[in-house]
Amino acid sequence: IPHNAAQQYQRTAKVSRANIAPGDLVYYNNFGHVGLYIGNNQIIHASRTGKPVAVRAIQNPIAISRPG
Repeated sequence: IPHNAAQQYQRTAKVSRANIAPGDLVYYNNFGHVGLYIGNNQIIHASRTGKPVAVRAIQNPIAISRPG
């Protein structure tokens, strides 16, 4: 899939919050950021260059999709 989050969303299957599963992509900030759902209402993400990958709770995503 592309590097750009908006393009990732365009090229993957859309998923509702009720049907989220581990491995789904969770989008934020008008498609400016994406995390990977790991289950238990949590994602892993790299918030910015130089910071380690972190685990955090899902907070108000704008969209969710599933790579094929």
